[in-house]
Amino acid sequence: MEENEIVCWHWDHSKGRIVKGMNILTGFYTSENERGIIRTPLTYQLIAKSETKIDLQRNKTKRISPVRGNEMMREKISVQIRGQVKFSYILADSWFACGENMRFIRKKRKTFLFEIKDNRLIATDKQERSKGYFIRIDQGVIPDETPIQVWLKDLEFPVVLFKQVFFKQRSINRGSYANQPAKQ
Repeated sequence: MEENEIVCWHWDHSKGRIVKGMNILTGFYTSENERGIIRTPLTYQLIAKSETKIDLQRNKTKRISPVRGNEMMREKISVQIRGQVKFSYILADSWFACGENMRFIRKKRKTFLFEIKDNRLIATDKQERSKGYFIRIDQGVIPDETPIQVWLKDLEFPVVLFKQVFFKQRSINRGSYANQPAKQ
């Protein structure tokens, strides 16, 4: 299929490479009651890459969306809040784990759970943070599956960080996750 603003090349972080296809932002509502788990899509948006720019590193033209995915996510959350959808938690992968999104979600009095990339900078206590002493998550001594409070470099409030270990056949993957309880 010929490339266009909907079907084009984009980075697929789950595959760790560039793929050709549609880039889609989907928001699901999940709830559990005595009858089971309900999972239904509330938002769905095809990301149209209608603009082009020159990638100076590769000396190639690439397509970009005029609206960034993080902006789209915040707008979708705002629409659900205005629509009075009752929810408390927002789960997203590392693509959406920027400080601006965390601040936004906290301001909306919701709780987030984001996967965090291992190269993010953290301080393990308030004194380290005030002195500007930060280390990479993958260089810190963070115990597996034990939550600890840390300060991300680009945030003014602490988050709870925990590492989870995943065993897949013969490999071990570790994921770091940040969580901030909603303001009371």
